[in-house]
Amino acid sequence: LYVAGVIPGPGKPSLDEVNRSLKLVVQEMKSFWYPGIFYSRTSMYPQGRIYRAALVPVICDMLAARQVSGFSSATSTFFCTACLLAIQEIENIDIDRWPRRDVFEHRHHAQCWRDADTSAERQSVFEKNGIRWSELLDLPYWNPSLYTVVDAPHTGYLGLFQHHCRTVWGINVEIEGGDGTALRLKNPIHRPANSVMRHWLEVIRRTEDPDQLKSALSQRNCYKNVLWHICNDNGLRHLKALKEVHEFDDETYRRYHQKFFEGRSKFRALVAYKKIYLIALCDELGLPEYGKKEELAALLIHWVGTSSTVHRNNLAAVEKNFASGKNQRHVLGRSIMEAVYEDMKKTRLPLWVSRAPKDWGTPSRGKLTADQWKVICTVHLVITLIRIWGTPSSPESLRFSRMLTNFLDMVKAVSILNLRVTSHMHIQRYNFFAKRYVGVMKTLYKDVAVKPIHHMALHAGEFLRVFGPVHAYRTLAFERLNHTMQQQNTNSKFGELEMTFLRSLCRISNVAALVSHDATVTNFVSRMLKRHRTNVGEDSRGTLRGSLQS
Repeated sequence: LYVAGVIPGPGKPSLDEVNRSLKLVVQEMKSFWYPGIFYSRTSMYPQGRIYRAALVPVICDMLAARQVSGFSSATSTFFCTACLLAIQEIENIDIDRWPRRDVFEHRHHAQCWRDADTSAERQSVFEKNGIRWSELLDLPYWNPSLYTVVDAPHTGYLGLFQHHCRTVWGINVEIEGGDGTALRLKNPIHRPANSVMRHWLEVIRRTEDPDQLKSALSQRNCYKNVLWHICNDNGLRHLKALKEVHEFDDETYRRYHQKFFEGRSKFRALVAYKKIYLIALCDELGLPEYGKKEELAALLIHWVGTSSTVHRNNLAAVEKNFASGKNQRHVLGRSIMEAVYEDMKKTRLPLWVSRAPKDWGTPSRGKLTADQWKVICTVHLVITLIRIWGTPSSPESLRFSRMLTNFLDMVKAVSILNLRVTSHMHIQRYNFFAKRYVGVMKTLYKDVAVKPIHHMALHAGEFLRVFGPVHAYRTLAFERLNHTMQQQNTNSKFGELEMTFLRSLCRISNVAALVSHDATVTNFVSRMLKRHRTNVGEDSRGTLRGSLQS
């Protein structure tokens, strides 16, 4: 392992500032690529030897990889480092139809960004193409879309496993779990007036051309809550991709509603409201919903003047409806988690397998490591859920059977991705299970959005084909190196501790080389090393053991 250096702190470099550090590495690697570096003498070649080297994969988590390689963020329009699929089309899982990135076009856009005269011009180029200049592009052979790899642990263990358990299913040990069908909404979506719903349903029915329909649904008077409830009523997924759809803000409506029923809304204030909120108030009171804002406001003021009592009940009803948005759709509820905990007590794991916390899923436990998510999803949940959901006993339990099959597809895909061997058959099976998992997830959980992590998981098979088994290019070894560096004694002075890290790593490397190549030294220090390992007490199970065997 060659440690080129440590980027100065105290925080991570912002955006293109990382290029200053990358440039130092790139300058050395260019010499290694051509013409190569001549060593006058080595242990195997007394007459000298020319060495050539190349810097190929960028191995980082999703955020760092985009910064180092010059891509825009994972939430931008061009969110993917491997293809040009727009984030508005992220629900598209037909891999063959994804537009591919072209390395020459990428270099052209990056050079345009680099050569821009002003910051505003650079920002304009970046907003259009989602590409910045990276010093790695100065390497003539470097392909950013091919060499920015998908990291298996972040994609599988900390990505798919964690997202499925915490977001798709949800964990709550204090309540009984459900079947994942109830919508988990932070803020309930206000249902528009029936006349509004009927109008837009009729528009959808009579518009056959997709482009015309998209244009019609992008009008300013077609709000997101209209389309949301149309999708919900017809069992469709709740997409969040149309930027043109205008929001109905429930918090704003709650505030307007309370002011109105407390008698604090005057005519001028009502006219200042957006028309959609006036329509919602009229619909709730059974008043006509047609006309200009001034006419609707006049109707509401007249209703207040003719009502003998303040309509407090309406406010309570709406508050109740808002509160109902907290309905629990958690799948991993009290009964399931208790069964998992009981099975964990009875499960005997091999010595090299890490153990999951006994209270995982509780608020007090907090975050879990990649190792812990791995054993939870590949061992403990598999054992318990197959026992509970594996044999459907009623029509209602068929959904749980489908949920189990979908979960196992994810487990199979991640397990194949992290195998120490791969082949064309392995890649085909990975692609099959990964694609089926995302596709069925969209059907089973209609309120769960497809995330960039799902999209990148569908690309992972391509990197298996190019780079082979992932143990050669995953972040686990480098995360442990970070941990090793953090254990070094420093004076905590930024500008000095970076050199301390580098000096300590060089000393460790020199000692390791001396111990491994000198039999006398090895015999002398063997007992000391054994005692040291005992005192350190490092857990060498799980992914660490796998890396040690690489």
